[in-house]
Amino acid sequence: MAAKSSKGSDFTVTSPTPPHLPRSARSDLTDLLGSVPQAVPPVDWAQVEHRLGFSVPPDYRSWAATYPQITIDGFLTVFHPAAPAPNLFTADALLDFDRALRDVDPDDIPYPLHPEPGGLYPWGTTANTHRLHWYPTRGHIVVIGRAGNWEWPGTMSEFLSGILTRQLICPLFPANFPSPGFTTQAYQAR
Repeated sequence: MAAKSSKGSDFTVTSPTPPHLPRSARSDLTDLLGSVPQAVPPVDWAQVEHRLGFSVPPDYRSWAATYPQITIDGFLTVFHPAAPAPNLFTADALLDFDRALRDVDPDDIPYPLHPEPGGLYPWGTTANTHRLHWYPTRGHIVVIGRAGNWEWPGTMSEFLSGILTRQLICPLFPANFPSPGFTTQAYQAR
């Protein structure tokens, strides 16, 4: 299958469509990531969703019940709504950055951005300043970066499982991510 970049060129994705990923690659991130020696903060989902103005995907709720905010292989950070800043709520700064880029060249980010109807909302970031978004109207993941955008049809958990097992290749990520013996670190407030 192919995923589209913002400029319309095809990037080849090495994985099958999400429903055909093996169970461990689709939903069992705990086998891939292991445990993190930090307590998982409790989340008041009614308050979170009221503040965001939308319901977060069910797989993200499961993620946040299992993990604190973490960074995978020193590269990819998944936000947690109850973590100290930066967290799911400080995503406004990322959205402001994306809006500024879109204002300069609308073709660079051809997507609606939260709070626009169906707008992208970031759930993570990378050390290379990629922003990882939910695209609620399509049920997709969108990666926005300096080299372009990449859209993939699946959930956050499927995306992470596919990336970590190398069944899914995001052409915007470095070729060496993840490393064969990747590590997972809990976010530490400074």
